[in-house]
Amino acid sequence: MKPIPWEITLAEVMFALLLLLLWAAVWWTAMGRDREGRRRFRSALTLAVLGVGVLTVYLSNSKRLIQVDTQLATFAAISLIESGDLDVDEFRPLIDPLLVAAVKGPNGRYYSYYPPGSTLACLPFMFVPVVAKLAPSLVLLDVVAKLTAACWTAVAVMLLYSALRRYAPAGALVATLAFAFGTAAFSSASQDLWQHGPSMVGLALALLLIARDRETAGSGLLLGAAFGWTVTCRAPLLLPVLVLFLVVLLRRRRVAAWAALGALPFALLTVWVNVVTSGSPLVFAQAKNYQMGNFDTPLFKGLAGLLFAPSRGLFVYSPFLLLALVGAARELRSIVRGEEAVPLGTIGLAATVPLLLLVATWTEWFGGWSYGYRIICEVSLLLTPAFAGFVGSKPMRLGLRALVLALVGLSFGVHSLQVYFPDDSWNASHVVQGGLAGVWNLRSSDTQIAWHLRALGKWLRAGEQPAPATSPAQ
Repeated sequence: MKPIPWEITLAEVMFALLLLLLWAAVWWTAMGRDREGRRRFRSALTLAVLGVGVLTVYLSNSKRLIQVDTQLATFAAISLIESGDLDVDEFRPLIDPLLVAAVKGPNGRYYSYYPPGSTLACLPFMFVPVVAKLAPSLVLLDVVAKLTAACWTAVAVMLLYSALRRYAPAGALVATLAFAFGTAAFSSASQDLWQHGPSMVGLALALLLIARDRETAGSGLLLGAAFGWTVTCRAPLLLPVLVLFLVVLLRRRRVAAWAALGALPFALLTVWVNVVTSGSPLVFAQAKNYQMGNFDTPLFKGLAGLLFAPSRGLFVYSPFLLLALVGAARELRSIVRGEEAVPLGTIGLAATVPLLLLVATWTEWFGGWSYGYRIICEVSLLLTPAFAGFVGSKPMRLGLRALVLALVGLSFGVHSLQVYFPDDSWNASHVVQGGLAGVWNLRSSDTQIAWHLRALGKWLRAGEQPAPATSPAQ
């Protein structure tokens, strides 16, 4: 976890806000007395302020929380710009230690065994350095990877907020901020170029289009593109995407047909990448790397670990999402009563089920060297609409409001530990030979969160962050 040689300063934040205010003043003047135009302007300004604010916080630690698995995407982006291919052979032997996250294709060249979404997401940010012929130093790659991850995750937050304003306006802002800073979106997706940031943009856009519920060809094509992009980023997300597609098919068959057409280019891209990396149109490179197996974890053990394990569980690291279950249950009663509104909370919850069942049976269900539930990061996004529905469903009593704020604040604190006081020593001690020891250890002093609290204590006493351990590939 190397520090990046720049910091987000107050002056830079103020400059960005001044530019935003200047843009706002020009647009407001241009609107004149057009009430509808001014309403749209206020909506756009709110969204822009939210995006700038979230991005600023994501970048505020001025470091890339780097892992082995994430590094080949930046090299592949350079290769794609310079050579028009995805292999990374031209960077050997520099990247040989990273080839544990690569697969040798039928042509004898090495490729990242992850889907190409994160590489494609990196292209706009890598294009200028490559065209300017800047040497691909590790410092430059750190900056580009961190900026890419933070920007894509911030866009996912903005799209989610747009969806929630249509679905549950009263709870939209609270739920969006809870997702932005109280989930693995903050501690993982925004901090390095995992597949999660770009994939959540696709899911958030899909939720927005489903919430709009428009029966037009344009909406269908865009929805299909959102589905296709999501799977291009992370292959396991095909399962929640199929659930969302089924919902659209049941509600708007014409839109579903256009969505299938919109997803077609991404399907063809996936087939081409599979042929290049594995030799088969139906075999993903990651599946080839794991020899199509490694699903040997008992379902109950893996599922319980993903949701409740003290050092990995979704509801341990983001306890506010427990209230999403209550929100979905309330909405389910509304569905039974025949109410016509789009049940986005229930839809999101249903989409999480097949993904959780798949990951729960995988050998490395715990996500290797991760902080918390990083491997199911997208589940937090899919559950957020139900949380928004809970928060905005009816006026809450003071005690219930206090509970919501306490759970959101606790979630923010837990994920802030990783962002500002990263420490991989717990993973170094507990991830052993592809397994995870002590994940159910209930001693508060031996949980991953407790180890990060000790890292915070060291910083408070010594004035500097402890040196992180070097992580192997997982």
